[in-house]
Amino acid sequence: MTKPTDEEVLIKIQWISDGDRWKAYLLTADEQGHKKRLLEENKGIDLEVTKNRRCIGYISEDGRNPCPDFNSIESGQQCYSCRQKDIHVDYVEGRSGEQRTGQHSVYLAQIGSNVKVGVTRSSRLMRRWIEQGAIYACELKKCEDADTALQIESKLSDEGFKERISKKRKANNDNTDKKMLVNSISEVVNYDIEEDTRKQIGDNEVSEIFDVQSNSIYPNKSDNVKASRYGKINGEVQTVRGQLVFTEDQSWAVTRGLCIEPPSQKSITDF
Repeated sequence: MTKPTDEEVLIKIQWISDGDRWKAYLLTADEQGHKKRLLEENKGIDLEVTKNRRCIGYISEDGRNPCPDFNSIESGQQCYSCRQKDIHVDYVEGRSGEQRTGQHSVYLAQIGSNVKVGVTRSSRLMRRWIEQGAIYACELKKCEDADTALQIESKLSDEGFKERISKKRKANNDNTDKKMLVNSISEVVNYDIEEDTRKQIGDNEVSEIFDVQSNSIYPNKSDNVKASRYGKINGEVQTVRGQLVFTEDQSWAVTRGLCIEPPSQKSITDF
């Protein structure tokens, strides 16, 4: 008989709206199934992130499922069996299957000291911005399908807009002025990009700039703290942005597939 383990596998920070503000929950799984903990401002967190990896499970038509065997893995996020069952494996949102249909939006988001271009379903814009840890964001264009939106995203990427920002760069939040995003919007609407891309976006498509952080229950801290993936995470939660948790002197980048365990003589059930 296999000895039970205290390990839990990190799945992600799951953001849930209560209708007014967004709250962050640490979503993990152990041998019994999923576990979810609210990350509360000024409440203690005490755990250790190891370099062990376990499968995070898979997503089916019925939702998220834990790995039935809680498999250990050498790299990545999933064991072979769960990967084969996962309906989301082979696409970045909106890039395959039924996810191509329906309205999709091209957006710009200011995250840390960077601005990125992205695409998501129009119905989940705010959720996507919150999940990515955006400070400010705006919708550039609403498209009738994912293919059109992805074409615009690709062209803007070719012209210098980032499609991805590392968690390390996201942790650097020393610029909370939306001027950076305003200037990026101006590059688009004032035609400082190739004409065919501008025509696809249109002259008057850009909507208002949203203060994304104000939609969460967490304050917008400007501390510039290097993000860690491993080691002991201890202290009071100061703020949460995207997949980053900030304590008084730490920034923790939650990484899918890594394992957490209780520190010596302590429990992780108290946060």
